[in-house]
Amino acid sequence: MNHTEKVAFETDRFDGLANGEGLMLDRYTSPSPSRKAELDNFLAFAGLPSGQLDILDIGCGRGNYAIPLMQLGHRLTCVDVSINSLQIMLDTVTELGLLNNLSEIFPGDFLSWAGGYKYDAIIGGAVIHHICDCADSITTLFGKISGMLKDGGMVVMKEPNPVFPYRLYYLFTPSMNWQQESGIQYSTKKNIRKAARDSGLSDIRFRNTGLFPFADRSHLIFKINRWLDRSLLIELISQEFMFSATKTGGGVLNANREERTVSGLVRMFWES
Repeated sequence: MNHTEKVAFETDRFDGLANGEGLMLDRYTSPSPSRKAELDNFLAFAGLPSGQLDILDIGCGRGNYAIPLMQLGHRLTCVDVSINSLQIMLDTVTELGLLNNLSEIFPGDFLSWAGGYKYDAIIGGAVIHHICDCADSITTLFGKISGMLKDGGMVVMKEPNPVFPYRLYYLFTPSMNWQQESGIQYSTKKNIRKAARDSGLSDIRFRNTGLFPFADRSHLIFKINRWLDRSLLIELISQEFMFSATKTGGGVLNANREERTVSGLVRMFWES
């Protein structure tokens, strides 16, 4: 399928998942210990500096990363193809009194979004393979990411590892299949590293994590995965890897920026 067809497919799929279809359940908003531990592991790898940062979350879903980052005091811009997911996130943000930490939301394809701001950090949880359907599109994605980062800004992402036997794994997950997730085959470390370098990013890091799936639903599996993360086995095969890189330019992340509170615009969008 071409990119337009892929965006339409992903929009319908994640709108359905946001409404409770399939086996995703409430993984994006669950306060379970394993969910919190997974987020802590991601943030520890990211190593974001202290202070209030402007962060862009690509494929934010229901806010599984965005909402905790708002609670830490950061300002989030959130992009997702699923309006249903964004509505759930907005309802949660409103309930928690975090609207002043939600700078902007965009319902649609990230590659078609004009943006307009530069960010201290850009994050994404398992989004590259949903956006990109070939190695060249990964280069396009990272070119846009680099252009939206401030000098010294960071991109931090988690992505399924193509070396993991996902074709077999999906035989046991009725809500998912290889056709839906086939972009994983292009999200290799080689392709991501090349795309990052070609886009002017440096200090490129990878860390394999997780041998067994469903760690976000079982704290026991999460603890087993964390123990295995210290073994040599995880370097040969893992379910996921985390990735980070820095925008070259000699600058540093600066937490003392101008205030940009536009939560009123968020309310206006959803009321229109």
